[in-house]
Amino acid sequence: MEIKAPFKVICIDDKFRPDGIPISKWVKRGQEYTVIEVTKMLIQRGILGYKIQELNIDDCFPYQYFAARRFGIVVTDNMLLEIQLEKLLEEAKKEDEDVKKASRWLYAMRDVLSLQVRWEKSQDKTLPPNKIPDDIMIEQLQRACSERVLYRRTRR
Repeated sequence: MEIKAPFKVICIDDKFRPDGIPISKWVKRGQEYTVIEVTKMLIQRGILGYKIQELNIDDCFPYQYFAARRFGIVVTDNMLLEIQLEKLLEEAKKEDEDVKKASRWLYAMRDVLSLQVRWEKSQDKTLPPNKIPDDIMIEQLQRACSERVLYRRTRR
């Protein structure tokens, strides 16, 4: 799930304040803040940083963002609903892939399935076997394959 600014966070780590940021502009543990921008802080090896609406540190260069690890994201009911919807969507995509795989298998096996249906619908009054004998199946498949090869060659 992608969270887009603005969103609420709670400070969970207010230790080790840099000397370049005054105490009045520093975060307080347990306090809720609003994140208005998220970026990678290149000077600090690309860790995520938050610009906080309640604390403006633009004049505290090089400190322009607070490290994201200092905060916990406040999860709302809408966020939980979105997470559940994403999980359902992923499950639906997986089921759709399974259906597509089954369809491809059925298409590939259409000659075998057709042969089984034709055997059971024949005019013969004897009961059809539980399984079509292998020699008949092989013969029918070879004939179907050779017909298809001839058909493909004549189409081109």
